[in-house]
Amino acid sequence: MTANSTANTATASSQGLLMFESEDEAARRVAIEDLHARTAIYTASPVVDDLLLRLGWPSGTARLVDPSCGGGMFLARALSALLAARPAGFDPCGQIEGWEIHPIACIEARSRVAGILVSHGWSHAHAATLATDMVHNRDFLTEGPTTPQWDIVAGNPPYLRAANVPDLLRTEYSRHVPDYAQGDLLHSFLERYSRTVLPAGRIGLVTSDRWLFNQGASRLRENLGQRLSLAHAERLSAETTFYRPKQRRAGSPPRVHPVSVVLVSDDGAEQNLTGRPIHPGVDEERYAGLGLLGDFADVRIAPWLGTEGIFVIDAATSRGLPPECLVPAIDTDDIKDGMFGTPTRWAIRTVPGERPCPEIMAHLESRMHLMARRGRQGKV
Repeated sequence: MTANSTANTATASSQGLLMFESEDEAARRVAIEDLHARTAIYTASPVVDDLLLRLGWPSGTARLVDPSCGGGMFLARALSALLAARPAGFDPCGQIEGWEIHPIACIEARSRVAGILVSHGWSHAHAATLATDMVHNRDFLTEGPTTPQWDIVAGNPPYLRAANVPDLLRTEYSRHVPDYAQGDLLHSFLERYSRTVLPAGRIGLVTSDRWLFNQGASRLRENLGQRLSLAHAERLSAETTFYRPKQRRAGSPPRVHPVSVVLVSDDGAEQNLTGRPIHPGVDEERYAGLGLLGDFADVRIAPWLGTEGIFVIDAATSRGLPPECLVPAIDTDDIKDGMFGTPTRWAIRTVPGERPCPEIMAHLESRMHLMARRGRQGKV
């Protein structure tokens, strides 16, 4: 998942030191705050309940973990289901566990878990103690196990391109995560999940859909396929799946296409994942025998180029600019009956480190007032 953000490198000096805190501790605290601001996107309870049902939870003495539990919704719903299926006084410790790197989110998760315990008869003090034992304020990627531990891994792992992970944390993760899983924080968590789930165990996740079909994640899928098979993949609605969209205005959907996925730990099974793309909800037989777009074109997702008229221009404006500085900009309304029409827009091409030609500079300066505030930096 992508997110708009400003500085990529967290520095302790920007927020100051807390009492008895070293500069290294402060730098890590700021990096964790930055990471949380970019990845704090939590799952609504109906989606969680449906996923837990698909995982067959609760089941006997099966153990469940949420390795990036955020505010604790998965833990709370799993705990409620477990206690409802057990006799009064049943102690859930040892069957449910959560990890969360962000201290405030961890407190929120513990509070949510404690509230469930109190509603089932525990005293407030006992519930708080149990919740602290069940939810760890630790980083699963650097401190979590790398061998099979749990029957069920469930949750909504963070999705954030590696380039947007604060430098301090990205450096730490590079020492713990294989190269094929370093492109996105989601990839890193998926790889670790595959190692920590027990044989015949299940992984149930709400994730961004891109790891399922992006070419850049093919090595990830291939390596996950050494241990995991896909049991279920379903598209979800971004408008109803999340209740705290990260860095978005209240009520607006986050920029992510969510899917509900269930993976099964099944070494060497014929249905295990491969490097081939997976398209949830698509009947692949309909396209059997047809060529792939990737066979003859290199397709990349372009960044948003801002308000039309600045970096994206119409035919009239393009006539006053050097043709070698323009490339056709294709959008969905340029495609009719599956065919590209005549381009009606062009994007201005610039090169990092090179000042645009005088004609382009004059155009940009004349349109600067139209640019969104977040795109202006005081100069062209």
